[in-house]
Amino acid sequence: MKNMYWVRGEVTAIVLNSPRYGRMETLISTTKLPLAQSYEGTWYANWSPITKSFYCAGRIKLSDGRISTMYLHRWITKCPKNMQVDHFNNNTLDNTDRNLRIVTRSGNQQNRARNQRNNTSGARGVSWDKRYGKWSVSVVVQGKSIHIGRYDTVGEADQAAKEARAKYMPFSKEASSKTGRL
Repeated sequence: MKNMYWVRGEVTAIVLNSPRYGRMETLISTTKLPLAQSYEGTWYANWSPITKSFYCAGRIKLSDGRISTMYLHRWITKCPKNMQVDHFNNNTLDNTDRNLRIVTRSGNQQNRARNQRNNTSGARGVSWDKRYGKWSVSVVVQGKSIHIGRYDTVGEADQAAKEARAKYMPFSKEASSKTGRL
């Protein structure tokens, strides 16, 4: 690793310098520092328009000569190709052990930080049902939509959506708060 870094007890900050985005830091658990240092290049900040956040990334040369992007969170967790790494607190530059967990794609979607782009209610899983003139709540688990109910106010619907995520989505923040993860 060619980056500057500072060990701050149990957490290490790695400096990411970018001509385009300026200087920022990514955090890792100090126990993972040897893994981060085993990367021979320079870690950099990579903007993701999908999540609207930065990730720490590096470039690696594949055996066939092509160049590929390697993400620090996958590098230090040794995440298998068929799995994803979830940043539990949705801060994608926080790569500490307490913030990373290896999950399926479905599990990663359960912990999304934002509503979908077409959401007009402002509450995740809540939409207006014109037919009934009420707010409708549904959650999607492993590709299947589960209808929760219809409510008079968006606040009631939002609360119902949170309770449904706690019940049906074990990787959501709502479920994790019940188990003490937060």
